[in-house]
Amino acid sequence: MNPCRLNRGLLFTLFLFLSTILPSSAVAFTERGFEVVNGEHRLPGTLCLPDGDVRAVVVFVHGSGPQDRDETLGANRFFLSLAHAFAAEGIASLRYDKRTFVERRAAEGFTYRDESVDDAICAARLLHEAGYRHIYIVGHSLGGHLAPLIVDGAREWVEGAVILSGNAFTLTECIRTQVRYLGKQQGLNEALIQSGIDRMLASLPESYLAFDRDYNATKTAARVATDNPHTRWMVVQGGHDYQVTFADYSQWTMALGKRATYFFGPTLDHLLRSLPAMATPEDYLREGETSPEALAAITAFILSDTTE
Repeated sequence: MNPCRLNRGLLFTLFLFLSTILPSSAVAFTERGFEVVNGEHRLPGTLCLPDGDVRAVVVFVHGSGPQDRDETLGANRFFLSLAHAFAAEGIASLRYDKRTFVERRAAEGFTYRDESVDDAICAARLLHEAGYRHIYIVGHSLGGHLAPLIVDGAREWVEGAVILSGNAFTLTECIRTQVRYLGKQQGLNEALIQSGIDRMLASLPESYLAFDRDYNATKTAARVATDNPHTRWMVVQGGHDYQVTFADYSQWTMALGKRATYFFGPTLDHLLRSLPAMATPEDYLREGETSPEALAAITAFILSDTTE
């Protein structure tokens, strides 16, 4: 008898033993390269696929600044963790390096459309052309702010959007709110706080400021939702998020009303992690777990309308 050959009974016993000690996530997904090619721009990305049937697919859209495909923020890789959690529920995902991360060139003349919107629309189209259906935009922070514009441009291919900690007010207003909060945390007086706000706004290219003046996220969302009544929307927000606040969340609820699904976690921060108090920048240095309740709500929303 070949000593390397195990009988069926022993194999079955070994399988039962391994199934009790190995995490189920070890075989939940596979990942492969997927390049987002938009004209002259080539953005390397990762397509995360569940091992079973693909029930839906999401396109991740980054927050502000040069961001890698995982949206690495301090010790946290927000999009990577979401991708793996979604895969365990049968949801595939595409995450890719942001244009300003890949090209590392001055953004003079850029707008947020160039930096984020057009590439996300292209990614949705490429997934559709590859045969994927039930495509959703999942935009975080700036990505959530721009999600209505992305859905409007990708209406042929996407079924809806999930706005994660997305600011409803303009980016300039968001900067004012954040700098004022951080200044007060540091004990600065109003004059120093206003000086910091002025410096930050002055550092932004005029092309970005012009886009920001012309774009109204909530009015765009309301218009797109009215024009496309079958498009599905979800807004997710945390109460301990100092970057995007309950005031933003309230604006989304007024704009979308009953046409959207909502999840508000009173203790969640900008990365949907539970914190005992209002977040600070230092919290990004510590790795945290995305709220299981928020994840469950998001996956339930995406999968609730995936029948052909």
